[in-house]
Amino acid sequence: MLLNKINKLYAELISPDIENYDGSQNKAEFRDCIEYIDRRIREIDDKEIWFLEIGAYKGLWALAFNILCNENQKIPKYVTVTWISQDPNNQELLKTKKYYNDNGDFFELINADSTLKKSLRDVIAIKEFYHFVFIDGDHSFPSVMKDIKNYAPLASNLLIFHDINTKSCGVPKAIQKSGISLNIKISYGDVMGIGIQNCKISVPKPRKKIFGLF
Repeated sequence: MLLNKINKLYAELISPDIENYDGSQNKAEFRDCIEYIDRRIREIDDKEIWFLEIGAYKGLWALAFNILCNENQKIPKYVTVTWISQDPNNQELLKTKKYYNDNGDFFELINADSTLKKSLRDVIAIKEFYHFVFIDGDHSFPSVMKDIKNYAPLASNLLIFHDINTKSCGVPKAIQKSGISLNIKISYGDVMGIGIQNCKISVPKPRKKIFGLF
């Protein structure tokens, strides 16, 4: 099972806390989301799959993305804009970067404020469009609005948001203000929650495993 592989790697590299990933994710929401991303990866003809994460924390999503690509015989290309100095705990992200490098996989860490124009220029200099864009940076309303303006247009397949239910942050308001319609909402409570906008609907290929939710 995909989640078991991800949990095993996370525990080995980052932390034994695989019940809520050091407080960063609702495990059930994360499981459902990666299963859906797995399905979408199998629908993409490109050999290289690009994932842009705005605001990584320790590297859970990067590790999951690596496993998903390997399971589907794809080449993972991961880029993150993460201002590490904002949270000393996020030094763990460097372990994930080393894991990628040791396996000969592409991992680019832009250690900067994602809302800066230079950060956007650096991202575009690497790749103009990304199959998956995951926005989970500074959750204040002004910052989320800037991240949406900067990076949402770069998503060619899925645009993903975290904390769509958390009323104490600016994510839900920014999504609404930006006029973004979420095709999928994955939620198991009144906080956190993952929202997905399908930027490109492709014709599904035959799949070996069927997930009840999708």
